[in-house]
Amino acid sequence: MGLRTTALDPSDDLMAQAVQLDTEAGVTTTYITGVTTTYIKGVAESLPFEDASLDCVTMAFGLRNVTDKDAALRSIYRCLKPGGRLLVLEFSKPLNPAFSRVYDAYSFRVLPLLGRVVARDEGSYRYLAESIRKHPDQSTLKGMMEAAGFARTQVYNLTGGVVAVHRGYRL
Repeated sequence: MGLRTTALDPSDDLMAQAVQLDTEAGVTTTYITGVTTTYIKGVAESLPFEDASLDCVTMAFGLRNVTDKDAALRSIYRCLKPGGRLLVLEFSKPLNPAFSRVYDAYSFRVLPLLGRVVARDEGSYRYLAESIRKHPDQSTLKGMMEAAGFARTQVYNLTGGVVAVHRGYRL
């Protein structure tokens, strides 16, 4: 049967870009080397999948852009089969206070400047820094996952906490 993956995004433009990039990389929506990828427009707060139908849900650098994170986590939990897991890779909060101050200065001063000079888009890079600051820290997100029903939740800090992987299971 092979591996089936589904990409979900609320943006038509981003979904079209994903299809184009996958096609250029040799990945299409047809069966190729055991992988089938399907692209669906949708939002995390109300996933368009049946209850207990998914083995694993991954979200990379997207949860901080979800308006109602609690609803999204409940929706993901609903869709996971018993034993299924959620993996969230997201920007987080640096663990070292001194490094946190340097990272904050970089995020709000240097990053937007680089965005303006390199990409001619200061606003998107300012938004990135602001969305990271507003995103729940590691322990808060872990608690949100547990409140949504996830068990055996764990946090793996990467790069001193700048990025973290949160993992939880539906038991």
